[in-house]
Amino acid sequence: MHPAFTSLQDAATYIPTTLGANLEGYSKAYKEMNVLDFRAKNDLPCTVLVTKELSVQQLQFLRQLVKLRYRMHLTLDKLPILTTMRSKGKELNFAIKGMPIGFKFPSYAYRGRPKKDGEDIFLYNHWRFTVTYHEDPELFQGVRITGFDIHPVSIAHASPPSSESGDQTTIQTCSDGYRLENNRDTCLFVKDFGNTPQTVTFSYQVEWVERKKLTWDDRWDVYFLGLPDEAIHYFSMLHAVVCMVILAAFVATALIRVFRKDLAGGTKKDNGWKHLRGDVFRQPESPMLLSVLVGNGLHILVAPS
Repeated sequence: MHPAFTSLQDAATYIPTTLGANLEGYSKAYKEMNVLDFRAKNDLPCTVLVTKELSVQQLQFLRQLVKLRYRMHLTLDKLPILTTMRSKGKELNFAIKGMPIGFKFPSYAYRGRPKKDGEDIFLYNHWRFTVTYHEDPELFQGVRITGFDIHPVSIAHASPPSSESGDQTTIQTCSDGYRLENNRDTCLFVKDFGNTPQTVTFSYQVEWVERKKLTWDDRWDVYFLGLPDEAIHYFSMLHAVVCMVILAAFVATALIRVFRKDLAGGTKKDNGWKHLRGDVFRQPESPMLLSVLVGNGLHILVAPS
C-alpha cells in the first residue's frame, strides 16, 4: 500500500480479486476508504492528507518502485484513474493508466544545476485530481461522472507547524493562492544516503469540470487510445511472419526428403517416423489426471480479467 494510506491498512477490508486480476498483478483490492473527499461538484483546494516519517527501508523501497516505474491505481465510480500528460503546460492527446509513484530526473535536466548524490529519484506527493461530469436534468437526476484524471506533482512542502503552535493540516505551500506545479528546484527527492528517516507531507486537491459534449456512453473511449509506444509495430510483425515462413519451409523440405526415402524403401522395414505410429493412439497411464490438468490449464489461460 502507498505510504499515504498505510495508517488505514489495518482498518481496510479487501475485495476478493478475480483470477484474471491476480494474473495482471492486482493481488489486493481495497474497499472504498473515506479518506479523499470527492463530494459531487465540490471543488477542494490543496488539502493535507497526512504527514509521515518514512524509515530508511521505506525510502529504499520507494526508490526501487520508482526505478521500476510502478503505478498506483485508484477508481472513482468504477473508472480507473488516468494520468494526463503535459508538455510545456499543454495537455497531450494521450494518458497513462494509473498514477506513477515518482520519476527519475534525466541527465540533461541537470544542466546549469549542481547534482548531488542520491538526488535523482523524486516522489509525487501532491495529487491534482480532475473529475469531469455530465449533467442533464431532462434525462436524469444528479450528475454522471465521465472522467477521472490526475496530474501528480512533486513538491517539498514546508514543514508543518508543531501541535502546540498551530494546526498541522495547514502549511504555507498548501494554501489558497499557492500554485503547485512540478519545478526541478522544489521537487521532493527520496533520500538514498544516511541512516535517518525522512518526513514527507502528502496532499491533494479536487476540481470538478463539466463537459457537456462528453456523455456517459462515451466515457470509456479515452481508455482505448493507449500510449504512443503501445501502437502496433507492423514492421516487427512482418519480420516475425517472414522468419516463421522461412523456418517452416526449411522444416518442410527436410521432412519431405525423409518421407520420400522411407516410402521408397517399401514396407519391408520400419524406419524413422514409422516407429512412432504406435505411440500416437497409446492410452496414457492416468487419463483422468491428464484431462483435469489440461482443463485447468486452459481455464487459467483464457480466464477473463
